[in-house]
Amino acid sequence: HRTLSPAFQRAHDMYAQLRADNPDAEITEVDSNHTTRVHKAILKKMPELYSLRLPNEDYPLMSYYRLANLGTLGVKFISGYGGAEYVHGAENGTPIVFRHGTHSSSAPGATVRKEAAQNPTSHVVRGHGHSFEHIAQTTRSGEVLHYIQLGTTCDNTGSVPSYHSSMDDFGKPVKRQENWQNQLMIIEDFEDGTYNFNVIDILNGIARFRGVTYNGNK
Repeated sequence: HRTLSPAFQRAHDMYAQLRADNPDAEITEVDSNHTTRVHKAILKKMPELYSLRLPNEDYPLMSYYRLANLGTLGVKFISGYGGAEYVHGAENGTPIVFRHGTHSSSAPGATVRKEAAQNPTSHVVRGHGHSFEHIAQTTRSGEVLHYIQLGTTCDNTGSVPSYHSSMDDFGKPVKRQENWQNQLMIIEDFEDGTYNFNVIDILNGIARFRGVTYNGNK
């Protein structure tokens, strides 16, 4: 309530900033349980609007992609949460599969161990769990496969709903430090089927990478 329009605007602004800094980049978002909330609400309350398209437009109006107006920024959106994934590098050997993820566990490492069991021939990079997990497996041929769940880029001190978050009598989120990590990742692709996975922690709004400090508090 009263946060939906600002949320769509913030998503648009984030991609606009990325596009301005990287005018020729391919920018891809993979569907998640967060974006499917829009479809679920429409199907529950106004099913006749589901898949409604405006004249001369090619994407459903009541969708996250259209409501955030990402098409004007050249963002590629892979829809269909659950099965949606972005596969990179298959032409050079072992690919990296990017997905949001459908399962998670509070036991450290359990989520990526399940990914490793289910995906024995690819790397997997995913989200969903808000906490960092990483394991590596070496195959019989000597290839090292990585299974990574990245932390989140959202607030982790109570304002984002979770199993343990709460509101006070004045409608304000109660401050609570979640066991989540704020992270980004830069992947170096050597175009021979091998990669470097560089995880960057964001601590108190500050990220450091290769001698450069990026302060998000300024």
